[in-house]
Amino acid sequence: EKFEDAMTRLNWTKSYLRELVDRRLNLLFKRQYTGAPIGFQDVFPASVGGKDTFEWVLARTLMRPRDLIAFVNEGMNAADGQPAITLNALRRSETEFSRKRRDALVQEWMSAFPSLSAMLTFVTSKRKHGFEALDLMDKLEDFCLEVASRPSAERDPIASACNAFVDGKLKPFDV
Repeated sequence: EKFEDAMTRLNWTKSYLRELVDRRLNLLFKRQYTGAPIGFQDVFPASVGGKDTFEWVLARTLMRPRDLIAFVNEGMNAADGQPAITLNALRRSETEFSRKRRDALVQEWMSAFPSLSAMLTFVTSKRKHGFEALDLMDKLEDFCLEVASRPSAERDPIASACNAFVDGKLKPFDV
């Protein structure tokens, strides 16, 4: 609160973010023969799953410029030197971008939540038939026993909640 007066709130519009990406791509790829500008639509597929690709990317980057640039860079890496990014390469870049964002999140919050990585793995692990609440509840006790037995458990809010669950002080949906 005390820094509120010194802060400037930035709002990013879709059109500004599109211009940012177009300028960046244009610097990377200048048309060799015509000199015409290159933009997002020249490098990325038109749509992903029936949705405009740029909108699809924005949804995964929460309209944050740094994340948008990182996602576009992952797309370029996944294209592996090809002049355009295929849907397959775009899906691979989504996976890699998500992994890096998850790792950054865990790294940032590790001191406050030592079990964050384990918790994220627990709630996001792939299941054959989707995400079933009852399936999750069956595995919750095992997860909580494992987290609560770690050396960092005394300073970990996740472990504290797990201890309360294992001791019967919390119900499954309270954890």
